[in-house]
Amino acid sequence: MRFPKGRRLLVQYVPHAYGWKALNLPFCIWLWSRRKRGDSVWVMFHEVAFPLSRRQPILHNLLGVGTRAMAWVTVRAAERVFVSIPAWEDLLKGFTSARPTTWLPIPSNIPLVDDAASVAAWRNRIKPEGGKIVGHFGTYGSLIVERLRRVLSSLLEKAQNASVLLIGRGGIEMRRNLVVEQPQFARRIYATGVLPATDVSSCVTACDLLIQPYPDGVSSRRTSMMVGLSHARPLITNLGHLSEPFWGECGAVAVGDWGRPESVAALAVELLADEGWSRSLGAAGRRLYDEYFDMRNTIARLKNEA
Repeated sequence: MRFPKGRRLLVQYVPHAYGWKALNLPFCIWLWSRRKRGDSVWVMFHEVAFPLSRRQPILHNLLGVGTRAMAWVTVRAAERVFVSIPAWEDLLKGFTSARPTTWLPIPSNIPLVDDAASVAAWRNRIKPEGGKIVGHFGTYGSLIVERLRRVLSSLLEKAQNASVLLIGRGGIEMRRNLVVEQPQFARRIYATGVLPATDVSSCVTACDLLIQPYPDGVSSRRTSMMVGLSHARPLITNLGHLSEPFWGECGAVAVGDWGRPESVAALAVELLADEGWSRSLGAAGRRLYDEYFDMRNTIARLKNEA
């Protein structure tokens, strides 16, 4: 493909999105060549590089070195650099201090649908006799499933009037594994599989509580978290090394200790029983979303950079 000179190229950067087993250095060199030819290259770093650790296999560390080389070239190709979380700014400073960065939090990719009839239909399908619905929205990756499984198993034991709704790709398999482990809860665990965005919105709204753990902690790059906030759902999540400081200070989410799954389940039971707390938490989450994450904030920042 040929590009005319003098264009602005906005690159949505994730190293493993460009093939070559996440080591597509030629693509990064091509970006650098476009800059040399007079193009304006803007790069949005959703992720920067694979982590390095003495505790992981040597091939993983080689991938970490390779993706850092890609980021090094890409940063030098960029006129403007954007990051999805402030932690990436600190990492990129190790590659160059000459490029200023702008934080662009990720908005929800599921629009809020105001459809009371659809929400009621989902609630009736899951809890026709009434009761509470605890949901999780995501893709059920290997680093999340085990944490979620332990919390949900404990929750189902503690809250007899609660059912679990697993929303998104991978939820059906997780439900199957939960039922094999605890068949007595089969009628209280539901999974949707992949749904259109409108149905995802209705399912999220139908939940009385969302439980959203993340292996590196909640952060502004987690779109599943943004969905819950934008839908004003009370949320339980966790802090980690990539979490921005405001998550522990904002009062808009409940923070659990994922090393103690029973304590997280107890926190969920407490939230389900206290409707006033749940409503205030959901409302605070929506205010947080409007202040930091709504698309209009992203557009405003981009306009300021243009």
